[in-house]
Amino acid sequence: MQPFGPLRCLLLVALGVLAQAHEPIVLKPGEAEAGKSRKMMVLIPGANVPNHHYQQTAQAIQDAAAQKGLSLWLVVPTVFQNLCIISCAATWLCSPLHSAVEAALSAAAKQGWNRTNDSENLWLAGHSLGATCANKLFQAYNAHNSSNSGSSPYAGMVVMGGYVDETGDYDLLGYPVP
Repeated sequence: MQPFGPLRCLLLVALGVLAQAHEPIVLKPGEAEAGKSRKMMVLIPGANVPNHHYQQTAQAIQDAAAQKGLSLWLVVPTVFQNLCIISCAATWLCSPLHSAVEAALSAAAKQGWNRTNDSENLWLAGHSLGATCANKLFQAYNAHNSSNSGSSPYAGMVVMGGYVDETGDYDLLGYPVP
């Protein structure tokens, strides 16, 4: 009889639960009509909120899109320590968050998403601090892509309760007011 047998089993179960909690959420759309394009939205979670807490919100966004005739894939990446700001503290330091987003998109591709023309089909979204991180990521890779290929890597950005700015200098005075 091994004295650590039950402890070892408990540890393996705990590791399995932790691994599952750190998987990106991928929501597949329903069947698309012939010729209808499919869009992808990446929803970056707010501070200290595990991505699985966004499951219902993501589903509601996807359902609303379907009611408007849009076929929408939606992913919610996992972010380090549930704080995206650690992975994207500045526009020049967003590579870790970009990697998390790409991992979520790869998970979607494994489930059937066909990546085409990001500048028309790939949308960034974020809630609270996730919106701020989405803004930094958008600026970081938009500037990089525009200088190399002349096109944006994203179709646009959806901000939900977060602070963003247009230039990356965090200037509220320069932010346009509707």
